[in-house]
Amino acid sequence: MTDSPLLIARECAEILHVSVRGFRDLVATGRFPAPIVLSARRHRWTREDVEAWLTEQKADAGRRRAATLGKADPATFRIARSARRLASS
Repeated sequence: MTDSPLLIARECAEILHVSVRGFRDLVATGRFPAPIVLSARRHRWTREDVEAWLTEQKADAGRRRAATLGKADPATFRIARSARRLASS
């Protein structure tokens, strides 16, 4: 992988740990930022866009996991936990 600020699809796929086909599917379905079009066959993505998208996906996964566990809002979870402790006392 190069240190260029512009990445090709293969480099983006490597960073995201997906296949090139999987990466292209993300782009085609609008679930990944659109590329910078240099010509009809040359598309590039900025390293910052790729890393920002990955960070956002990790944060979303954490929020989904917390919501699944009933902990969407940490303050609400603490209050509910305290109420259960008082009720069992």
